[in-house]
Amino acid sequence: QGRFLKLNDYFTRLNGLPVEKHIGECIGDFEAEMGAELNALVKDVLNSGEAVVEREVCGGAGEKASSERCWLSSIYPVKTENGELLGLGVIVTDITHRKHIEQELRSRENILRLFIERAPAAIAMFDCNMRYLIASKRWLEDYRVKDTDIIGKTHYEVFPEINQDWKDIHQRCLAGSIEARAADKFVRADGSVDWVKWEVMPWYRNGEIGGLVMFTEVITDRVLEQQNI
Repeated sequence: QGRFLKLNDYFTRLNGLPVEKHIGECIGDFEAEMGAELNALVKDVLNSGEAVVEREVCGGAGEKASSERCWLSSIYPVKTENGELLGLGVIVTDITHRKHIEQELRSRENILRLFIERAPAAIAMFDCNMRYLIASKRWLEDYRVKDTDIIGKTHYEVFPEINQDWKDIHQRCLAGSIEARAADKFVRADGSVDWVKWEVMPWYRNGEIGGLVMFTEVITDRVLEQQNI
């Protein structure tokens, strides 16, 4: 019937109530503290007899919590040898702190994305396979790809004219190097030439390299003016 028979102290952290307050009571009686989602999950397993493993559940704050809590919940039916359902075993792991960190990271990523996209400079961010994660509006304009969906494509798919020297630079930076040049010649696929000032560096996630960031400036007009002096 969903009544508590035994539970440990860790489980009581879900709602801040002591063990003795649970024994003999139905889990549905604690919906305000533990949330409707967990209660509905227990009912589903009671009705179906099918286990649920590591389902992410969020629910009520409980008496001692200041905000909604989240946890991984695994619910296993306990049956007789004949398959008759006797009850349930419920295992929960509190992941509230982890969820808060994930939300904060997503918020930071959104801020970073907005910053890069609106930056008045040509900036692009890549993963370790040189796939585009994000690029600024200036990048799209400078390299004449603003009408192309480049996100998810590799740098070399977008610019097949990139030669081995550039690829070697990218690999060195993916290994931890930071490289820059004040003026570099970039011969485009259509035969036109751009002169580019650039800096390439790795970005890190949890202490490991997650990919590259490129900061570039097309300085073709400046170089041509200097050559004509």
